[in-house]
Amino acid sequence: MLTPMTLEQFAFRAQKDSLHPPFFYPDGEFYYMQSPVTRDMRLSGDLKFDQSPFSVVLAPDEKGVRNIIPAAAARVWMSPQGAISPLHFDCHDSFLIQLRGTKRMLLWSPDQLHMMYPYPNWHVLRRRGRVDPAMPNLKRFPKFAKAHAVEVVLHPGDVLFFPGYWAHYTESCTFSVSITCRFGLVQEVTRKRSIFSLLARP
Repeated sequence: MLTPMTLEQFAFRAQKDSLHPPFFYPDGEFYYMQSPVTRDMRLSGDLKFDQSPFSVVLAPDEKGVRNIIPAAAARVWMSPQGAISPLHFDCHDSFLIQLRGTKRMLLWSPDQLHMMYPYPNWHVLRRRGRVDPAMPNLKRFPKFAKAHAVEVVLHPGDVLFFPGYWAHYTESCTFSVSITCRFGLVQEVTRKRSIFSLLARP
């Protein structure tokens, strides 16, 4: 579930002993904050956006041509211990930079996507798998029993690259701050943007 809140509200609610009432789930909630990387963040000096790994995406080739461009704005993710990002896949290549805390990720190769039982493209949860890797219902999703994941634990300073269509499930082992960036070939990114633009028209 998504709900807008300020950074101050998130900080209070992310505490284990928070007295704030839950938004949606009476038995307790975990909060996962995401926000575009703002101009102030870029100018703060904490991250060098003209250096690796960002420069890999933004720099032109030896002929001065930019063949690879961002597919979406870089995003910052902040989460308390125990928060998860459900099983899903992205259409573009991505890298994740771990800034604070530790994060555990499970990744499955594209040839195993059918074992994740993804929702169809027309569904509001498209690109998300129906399986909960933490407690898989193998009677309902028997193919998942044959799936093999790659496990990665990210620490501050680590950078993980994962190609498009690799399904992934993320768990925050401690309080965690990360930045993600998706990118792709110019023609591919432009084509998908055009498709989504047409779909969004009334």
